Amino acid sequence: MNFLLPCGGIMNNIDLLKTITNYKKIKNPAYPAQESLLIHLYIRVNDKIQSIIENELSEYRINTSTFMVLVSLYMSDDYCQSPSDITRSYNSPKQTSHTS
Repeated sequence: MNFLLPCGGIMNNIDLLKTITNYKKIKNPAYPAQESLLIHLYIRVNDKIQSIIENELSEYRINTSTFMVLVSLYMSDDYCQSPSDITRSYNSPKQTSHTS
């Protein structure tokens, strides 16, 4: 498995993102430049990681979802979780509970 990423293209993309973000910040001082840059970088890194998982583990019939469940099981006590616990662990950051 080759997990090395070509840095030249990535660095050029980061510089371009910084340029665009700075331009938006100049036009609108209230623009959340740092947050915007971080979100764009997160999206790119996430896409690259998913691509690596799909490409490198496909011969073992493991896709991104299966990989995430396996990681969740690996990180749990005794390598065991119920299906509802696995589902809850993936849905909990997205859900907000409002209790009165």
